[in-house]
Order: sequence, then C-alpha cells, then structure tokens
Amino acid sequence: MLRGPGGRTCSLQVALTSLPLTTSLPQLLHTTAPSANHHSFCKPPQRLQTTTTSASQPKIIDLVGCKMDVILGDNRYWTWEPDHHPDHAELHKRANELGCTRDIGDWTKEKLTSWLRRRKRELPIYEQCSDAELATFIRQRNLAISPPAKETALETQTWSLRTGAIEVLEAADDAMAFHRFLDLPPELRKLVYEWHVKGFPEAIILPAKPPIAQTCHLIREEVLPVFYSQLSIEIFFELQTNDKGNRIRQRNETNLFLLYMRPKDYQYLNMIDIAVMDEDSGSIEVDCSVALMKTTSSYRVAVGNVDRDAAGVLGTTDDCPHKDILERRLKEVLDGMVARGGTLQFTAYDIYSMRYAIERGWREFDDWRK
Repeated sequence: MLRGPGGRTCSLQVALTSLPLTTSLPQLLHTTAPSANHHSFCKPPQRLQTTTTSASQPKIIDLVGCKMDVILGDNRYWTWEPDHHPDHAELHKRANELGCTRDIGDWTKEKLTSWLRRRKRELPIYEQCSDAELATFIRQRNLAISPPAKETALETQTWSLRTGAIEVLEAADDAMAFHRFLDLPPELRKLVYEWHVKGFPEAIILPAKPPIAQTCHLIREEVLPVFYSQLSIEIFFELQTNDKGNRIRQRNETNLFLLYMRPKDYQYLNMIDIAVMDEDSGSIEVDCSVALMKTTSSYRVAVGNVDRDAAGVLGTTDDCPHKDILERRLKEVLDGMVARGGTLQFTAYDIYSMRYAIERGWREFDDWRK
C-alpha cells in the first residue's frame, strides 16, 4: 500500500495500472544506469541520520555573553522522538501494530528500525510489492542492480535479487532531492509549508528559528507567517518567593525566545500558552492561555489547567484559586491591545506586560488571602 498526505492509502496495483510491467527482476540484473545513480547489490543502503534534543538535561546558558548555542525544551522538528532503546521484541510489536506480517526471526534489529522509520516518513513498503512492480520502479527511476562481487548472475537466487532491488530503491528514497522548490508558484510553496508545520508539536518552545526558516531569506519570509500563525507558543515564567513577597521572572527559555524573535514576526502570533513554574520544585503552579481572533478583534483567555478542544476553544478543567484575579489582569493587557486599533496583534511589549500582570494578580491574591 502507498500512503499519501493525511494518511490516505492506495493500492500499489492501482497506482501502477498505467505502467507497463514487461520487465522482470532478472532482466534488470545487467541494466546499466548512469554512474551517479548506480548502487551495488552488496552495498548497504544509506540510513537517515537523525538528531534529538533532550529537555531532561538543560545546559547552562551564558545570557550575558549571548552564547546561545543550545536549544532548550521540546523542539524536535520532524526528528525521531527520543526513546528508551527498545529491544528487538518491542520493535517487532510496533511493526505488527503498523501492519507488518513477517515473523520476528526474519528481521534484524537494524532492519526493523529502518522499516519503522520508513513508515513514519510514509514511504512505500517495497516488501509488499511484487517482482514486476519492483522492476517497474527500478526501470522508471533509472537505477541499477548488480550482484555481490563473489557471485555470478546464474548463482544469484530470486530472493537475493529481490532483496537487492529493495535495498536499491530504499537507498534511492533516502538520497532523493528536489532542487527546484523556488520554481514552484508561491501559493503551492505555502501549501508545502502548511503541511510541513502540521508535523510539528502543537505547542512550541523557543520557536524563533525552525530549521526550514534558516535555508534562505526568501523561504524564511514565506514560512514564518505560516509557522507562527498555526502553532501555539510556550512561554515560561518562574515564581520566586522570598521575604519581600512573590515575583514572576522570565525563565531562560523565554529570554531566548524574546532575544531571537524578530519584532515584525510578533504580528503573526495567534496563540500563546504561559506556564508559571515554581522556582524550587519546577512544578507548574498555573497555566494561562491567550488566543487572538484577529478577524473580529477579540480574544479568549483561560487560566487554570488549560485545555483546548478540537475547535481551538480554550477552557479549564479544574479550579484555580488565582483564576479570577489573573484572568482580570490579563484581560486588562489584552483590552489595551484592542484599544490600539488596527489589526489585533502581539508585540514584545505585550509579553512583558502579561508577565507584570500575572505578578500583580499573584500579589493581589496573596494580599486578599492574608
């Protein structure tokens, strides 16, 4: 089965009905392809190199010297999620859940990992193709299959040849590149950005520079409005308690966000989630979430254990003792934004204002409780 955008699937047989299936795998054994696309039968396919960013072990950041060479938080832009190094059996279980029917003894751990990664990337599973379909793919992509150096064509068994064809196709998938992206119409490029952003977490920490925005100036200007408008931005404040009372300070993640964020990009933000964390325990004391409805110049505010339903409507799932006071203080800031006139949008000043509003609300609650 082929899997397309949005999880849609179609049969390989249906997808290939318009292709001539006249070439068999054995006939392709001596096919000559351009040297740039030639893959040896005995050469292992290239593996996708991935990186992950762990949020569990933050590093010290030198804010004074502006040495911002570390990304904090949970920003794994289209990379594999960190795992607990699953064993062979766990990998096979995951493969079975995704439709794999082969026995565990047929797989090495490396092959299982590769198969699962291909499924995550929604690439074709060539093991499910017939020999004729594999031959069609090889021929139309102008690839070549050659036997291992110590074997002749007559000694090569059908299964070995099939394995070689699959390895060649998988290696070609990993090596694919498209160098004419900027030749596409801007409207089509925007659709690509929207699909790309859909693969990100719903809430982003330290979001000023997603990797795709670092390719060139034109792409950065095109993708950032899509990126910021579709995702919720995580802002972290810290509750500090001492003899003088409570203070709300910005955590390093927020300092980095404000440092890297270009002033003109604030206008694209639609949703901001604010977490107020205890300085000592690191636990979240209160969640605040703000959503702008720019077409109607209105907003929504939720304080407490914030949840967002399928329609994006904010709500709270439990009581928060600070709820009423903090909501009132945040609404004062947002009312000021509305009073500015024009399109309702955030600025860096508004982020700082929300921090001071939460701090005033917290102190007001403490005074009331006394």
